[in-house]
Amino acid sequence: MLSTMAIFYLMVAIVLNIYQESLAQTFANAINKKLTSPIKISQVSFSAIRYFPNVSVSLIGVRLQGADSVGGDLLALDKVSFTFRPYDLIRGKYSVRAVILENGTLQLHQDSQGKANFKILKPNAFVKADQSLQLDWSDVQVRFFYIKLIYQNLFSKTTLGFSFQKTFLSLKKKPQQKITDIYLTGHFLIEELSFRRYTAHNTFFKNQKTQPTLHIKWDLQQHRFDIQANSKLVVNECPLFLGGSLDLSNDQLLNLVVTADHLDLI
Repeated sequence: MLSTMAIFYLMVAIVLNIYQESLAQTFANAINKKLTSPIKISQVSFSAIRYFPNVSVSLIGVRLQGADSVGGDLLALDKVSFTFRPYDLIRGKYSVRAVILENGTLQLHQDSQGKANFKILKPNAFVKADQSLQLDWSDVQVRFFYIKLIYQNLFSKTTLGFSFQKTFLSLKKKPQQKITDIYLTGHFLIEELSFRRYTAHNTFFKNQKTQPTLHIKWDLQQHRFDIQANSKLVVNECPLFLGGSLDLSNDQLLNLVVTADHLDLI
């Protein structure tokens, strides 16, 4: 049995070596088909061992320019890896099991005129499937290792900063449905959360350790996020229970409810 598995993974390694250029192009195309500007990659590597029993393709030195060149790079990553099952190579259809993002920064920026660098998705990017690429994203875990998220809105004078050291995001989509369940767990640090209120600029959180247990339903067709019951953030051992909806099609927060027994700010 062991020798059979060893032979099988040796064959997988050989196939990866032969078809690495084709596989790299497949994954790059899958991303770029949904974006208004192409993602830039310095190097591609493959492994049949690192995420055993899954195999992986890793994009190294990833850069993505923001829309309208507002605020420079939208995304800069040392590495992003995609894992899938070995027999996917044989059938030619890849069920992505995990996406691993390592050492990077996602910088969302909106200038004083309201122009945003993060509006880079093509219309209906996640509604209409591209059958030619044969990639299945219906059940995937996204893992963040040392990723910074920075949001600066000069128009509303809002600043958000997060550091995701070990954080996990699960996406589950049922066949033939337009609803995706999103589950967020792990740990991250709120480096800063501040915004303008009337004429004052208030900072509410700074360097707060946070543990999320969130369940969000994402309606791909309506471009809407709904926070589900029992979702919470534990900020420095204080639980915050959340509820609400966000309409991305109109950039509008429909409602947000936050409840807590007590909370020490700053």
